[in-house]
Amino acid sequence: PSDSLVAAIEVELTAKADLEWRAAPLVGGASVNALYHVNERSQSDEAGRILTLDPSVLRQRSTTLFGEERLRTDLVLLRRDRRTDLRLVYDGAVGLDRRYSSVPEETQRRERSLQVDRDLGRGLSLRVEGGDRRRERRGDPGSTNFTNRYAVDDRFAAGVLRWRFSSRTRTSIELRATRREDAFSGIGQDVREVVPGLTTDLLSGRWTVELRWAEVSESGGDPLRRPYFFERPGANRRVSVAAQWGLGRVLSFTFRYQLRDEPDRDLRQDLAVETRARF
Repeated sequence: PSDSLVAAIEVELTAKADLEWRAAPLVGGASVNALYHVNERSQSDEAGRILTLDPSVLRQRSTTLFGEERLRTDLVLLRRDRRTDLRLVYDGAVGLDRRYSSVPEETQRRERSLQVDRDLGRGLSLRVEGGDRRRERRGDPGSTNFTNRYAVDDRFAAGVLRWRFSSRTRTSIELRATRREDAFSGIGQDVREVVPGLTTDLLSGRWTVELRWAEVSESGGDPLRRPYFFERPGANRRVSVAAQWGLGRVLSFTFRYQLRDEPDRDLRQDLAVETRARF
């Protein structure tokens, strides 16, 4: 059974594994955390093979309505150093989606990164990371919506400095550089961005303010085929404000506002208000 309006068999599996070696002398203690997740919604009449997650019937273009397989692993080193977190991360997923179109849409995502977090003392902490990312989406070859078809390779490096003034207030600043290239459109972009932020308690609520300034340079390719998530060349600016209030133990109220200034576009404003009740 499935919650879809189309008759289908749905099966989902999540498996986790955690291994730790405290005595590993060369790396100061190590651990591995792994997460494996499969979700398959299929119209196949081979129910037994679907329910046992037989790889030969998963993500089939003729029978699968939605299928996704994901693997994430974290190799954590220097476990005995309480002030340092050093980890190698792999996060990858493949998917197929035929819920909204007669032509299956295939996606692939993979990210590999090295992350180092260091407690510098006196409320200061530093994170440095770098890696690469692959994002691919393939749909109807005859479609004229080129912006939804892409095969993007990213290489990135970033540093984040955080400073906690008190238990109620903290600030941060992030510097990030990204080089991305899309094989479908032939467009390459270099992105340099600065993101300062502040979180504090004010007027009985929790407030978060974030500013983002990004300078984007572009080369090659056809701008009409630019992937939808690529930014326009030039200076891109964004201001985000969010606040949350808890009204007793049951109700919460959230306010979000965002202002975007992008080259050759009018200013864009987004406002959202949300109320939740817990029973």
